[in-house]
Amino acid sequence: MSLPYEQARAIVQARHFLTELGTPGKIKRIPAEIRREARACLKHMPMSWDIPRIAEDLGALQKMEKLEEHYRQVFWEEVKR
Repeated sequence: MSLPYEQARAIVQARHFLTELGTPGKIKRIPAEIRREARACLKHMPMSWDIPRIAEDLGALQKMEKLEEHYRQVFWEEVKR
C-alpha cells in the first residue's frame, strides 16, 4: 500500500515522464504516434489544485473506477499471452 505522499509523487512523476515523452528531441527515437498519445494524456492530467475537486465529484470518481477496471483487465489479458 502506498502512502498519500508517494501517490502524489507518482502523479507528478507521471506528468514529467509524459512531458519528456511528448517533447520531440527529449528522448530519442520515439515514434510520432507515441508522442501524440503522451501529449493527449497530458491534456487533462490533473495538477495538484485539481485533486480536491476530483475527489469531491462522485461522477468523476465512478468514471475513473470504470476506466481503471477496464485497463486492469486489458493489462492482465496481455500478461497472460
